[in-house]
Amino acid sequence: MSQATEEEMKDAAPVTPEQASAPRRGSDLLRRLRQPTAVVALVWLALLVIASVAPSLLAPQDPLTQNLPMGLQSPSWEHWLGTDRLGRDMLSRVIFGTGAVMIATVTAVAVAVLIGLPLGLIAGYSSGAWDTVISRIADGLFSLPAIIIVLAAASLFGNDLTMAMSVFGVIISAGFIRLVRASTKAIRSELFIDAGRVQGLSSSRIALRHILPNILTPVVVQTTLGLGLGCLAVAGLTFLGLGPPPPAPTWGGMVTDATQVLVVAPWQMVPPGLVIILTVLSFNFLGDALTDRPVKRIPRRRSTPRRAGTPGNSRTPVVEPLAGSEPGPAPLLAVEGLTVTASGPSGDVELLHEVSFAVRPGESVALVGESGCGKSVTSRAVLGMLSEGAQVSGGQVFLEGRDVARLSERQWTSIRGSQIAYIAQEPLVALDPCFSVQSLLIEALRRHNKLSRSQAREEAIKLLARVGIPHPESMLKRFPHQLSGGTAQRVAIALALTGSPRLLIADEPTTALDVTVQAEILDLLRGLQAETGMAVLLVTHDFGVVADFCSRAVVMYAGQVIEQAPVAELFAAPSHPYTKLLLAATPHDVDRDQELPTIPGVVPSPGQWPGGCHFASRCPRVVSACTTQTIELATPAPGHLSRCLFADEEHVTERI
Repeated sequence: MSQATEEEMKDAAPVTPEQASAPRRGSDLLRRLRQPTAVVALVWLALLVIASVAPSLLAPQDPLTQNLPMGLQSPSWEHWLGTDRLGRDMLSRVIFGTGAVMIATVTAVAVAVLIGLPLGLIAGYSSGAWDTVISRIADGLFSLPAIIIVLAAASLFGNDLTMAMSVFGVIISAGFIRLVRASTKAIRSELFIDAGRVQGLSSSRIALRHILPNILTPVVVQTTLGLGLGCLAVAGLTFLGLGPPPPAPTWGGMVTDATQVLVVAPWQMVPPGLVIILTVLSFNFLGDALTDRPVKRIPRRRSTPRRAGTPGNSRTPVVEPLAGSEPGPAPLLAVEGLTVTASGPSGDVELLHEVSFAVRPGESVALVGESGCGKSVTSRAVLGMLSEGAQVSGGQVFLEGRDVARLSERQWTSIRGSQIAYIAQEPLVALDPCFSVQSLLIEALRRHNKLSRSQAREEAIKLLARVGIPHPESMLKRFPHQLSGGTAQRVAIALALTGSPRLLIADEPTTALDVTVQAEILDLLRGLQAETGMAVLLVTHDFGVVADFCSRAVVMYAGQVIEQAPVAELFAAPSHPYTKLLLAATPHDVDRDQELPTIPGVVPSPGQWPGGCHFASRCPRVVSACTTQTIELATPAPGHLSRCLFADEEHVTERI
């Protein structure tokens, strides 16, 4: 196993004082809360909390004591905010009126969050019927006339302000449902969510541990806005006479009293109005501070696979060995006639057409082809993670003799991570940015091996050392954004190994890395394969990687397998024109002063595949028969399959 590069050695070295000073989530939170507006907001809200819990500590006088000769006085040393028309101290009444406002406001927002957060997570993550039902519930809540419903509730519950605001919380929960649903749908398309599913984590654990922390920012903003809105709602209800009856002080009641003497004593409107304004602004300023941070944008990618199916059957797969090849062990993975379709505006569209291949224990097989040929769709179908709207419409996928093509998501949970694992092209996107390396590894290890937390930590250290990371103890403390690309890929490989899988699917695992690190990652995979005996299905477009790592290659084009053979034979005697052109376009064999050969045209999109040979429109050897008949796989040599009419011919005379 090769050693880590200098960059990775630096990443894995013990934490230096300079590195220790790098922003962490805790210190970043403190930094944001030290902003002037946040400090002022926190001080004001702290005073409100004290006023709610122990108003007598802050109030200079009894809020109910009347002194008629001192009515409607302006601010003075004795009465800092003046007096009302009955001579009661305005400051004391504002302070004693805080409790009712804060309790009712917090109650409303708590009800909204408790309803909106779980329903939004369920709707955003599950889709389907649950999404439809919950979305209709939110639409119904949005359509309700809030003020009328709340007034009716207040009357029904005997002027109980807390109960009325609880009903208000139910109504505003629709905003939380929509926000959480939209945020969940956005975050579930990230690679680290796929990584969690491949590790075998349950849907509920993925939603609570990996999606929820990543959507807290918009939820916090919505919560602070909800608190401000709730404060205004409470003030409005008490202004209308709901809540504690007179002479108990309320902010809205003080506004009502002020309107009756507005002409002769306009100052009466200032204390209650000012405290309402400051409270709403404090909630908003606090929300701004909590979200005011540099956001590390996660690169977007193609739509994330997602599917659910019906339980499949289990039987021994009937997979014929490649024609002319020596009998070998039973395949670990056998794909038979796999056809995948997706719903489109004009009906179902084929993404894969009768794809067949096998991977035996300890074997390395490559899926090769241009972008859009169906390599990734094939790997995701094998994982049971097709995108929403796509489904397996034909064929079987056997994993250790069990047909897994149509298993439900619950059934897949016991397979992913333990029997089959996955590593992605972009490791920094595949690792959840909210958690440290230690948290990610310990979670997966405990999921698959039933270890205690301390045992899982020891195993995590061994795994990091196993994938060639020096100083693994210090690496446990790092977050994904603190890792280089090579180190992050090593961590992703360690994460995939937590369940000791029999089959590892690697989706272009070296494309995002430089040449030196690419070689080290391939050496690492080769060493792990020799050590554990696992099979590897490698998705790539790089024939250099295929030659270095794989024993057999499956070439795909426009949703079909068009050639498969042992790698040595494929390089020495490719039989399909597409494979020949791909090999000719490999940059490794082109001199610096030569123009890189290319294949004219582009891969046709699903739904636009030509009849007959899918490569006919780009093929230099095309003849009329290529476009008028179905092209079956031929056997130009033992162990070699090719989907070409002339796979074993050297010359063709008839041309279009």
